[in-house]
Amino acid sequence: MFTAILSFQVYGVDRTTTNVGSVLALPLDRLTMRAVVFPAIFGRSVIVPGKIEGSVVSYSEDGNLVTDIPHDRLRTIPSVSDVSVVCDEHETVGIYPLDHKEPNFTLLALSGSSGFLELSIVGDSAKAMLGVRLGEKVLVKW
Repeated sequence: MFTAILSFQVYGVDRTTTNVGSVLALPLDRLTMRAVVFPAIFGRSVIVPGKIEGSVVSYSEDGNLVTDIPHDRLRTIPSVSDVSVVCDEHETVGIYPLDHKEPNFTLLALSGSSGFLELSIVGDSAKAMLGVRLGEKVLVKW
């Protein structure tokens, strides 16, 4: 009997984990390492039911926080108005288009011109105002 493991982690003796492979089929009776199924990884963002996990990877010229969550991953969300986006200690509700009409100094998640989800402060620099560093985790949840 065979099983297909989409992804798995190898647990080292020092309690670290290593992500290994993408698709692997192994006989169940010969499986000797501990295998744990975890969410599919697309690029760097991770998709699990009810949330998308990513991180801040760059800053735009306007000071927006650019994530590694591409627009096509956001299409899996049932309603973009019912989501919350969390980064560091900051949270906003909804994902807005670039032509939004929100007031100045509002924290927004945008479908950015970069092709990725961006966090923005309307009329100002999110980079300067929030102090979020590159690599900071971003969570989109619904």
